Amino acid sequence: EGFTDSDVTVAEFLTMMENAVGLEKKAYTLELSDVSSDAWYASAVQTAYEAGMLNTLIKDNKLSPDRAITREEMCAVAVSAYEYAAEKELSTGTAVFDDNADIGTEFQMYINKAYANKLYMVRVIINLSLKTVLQGLKR
Repeated sequence: EGFTDSDVTVAEFLTMMENAVGLEKKAYTLELSDVSSDAWYASAVQTAYEAGMLNTLIKDNKLSPDRAITREEMCAVAVSAYEYAAEKELSTGTAVFDDNADIGTEFQMYINKAYANKLYMVRVIINLSLKTVLQGLKR
C-alpha cells in the first residue's frame, strides 16, 4: 500500500526496511507532529524508531514522511537496520566516492560502515537511485 512509480518517500522506505529485515510490527505510540497514528505507515515509523533507524530522519519532532528520501538517508536507515538485526555495531572505514564532499557529516559514518563491510544492498542504494533498483525488481 502507498507505493508509486515516483521517488520513494521516507514512509515507503521505512515500510520496505521493516519488511525486509522482518521486524515485528509495533503499534504507533510516538508523538511526531507530522505522523498520525492512523497513517498507513505508522507501524513502520514506530518499528524503525525502536530499532534505532530514525536517528538522522527526525528533525524538530518531524519526520516528513511524504517527502522523497535521499540516498544518504537510505544508507543511514539501512545500516542501522542491519546493525539492529545483526545485534552488533559494524566497523567503519573510509568510503571514497566522487561526491564525498557532498555527503552530509551526519551521514558519513553510515556510508563508511556500509562501504567497509561490503553491504551490497546499501552500496547499490548509494550508487544508484532506489527508483532504478525498484524498476529492475518489477521486471
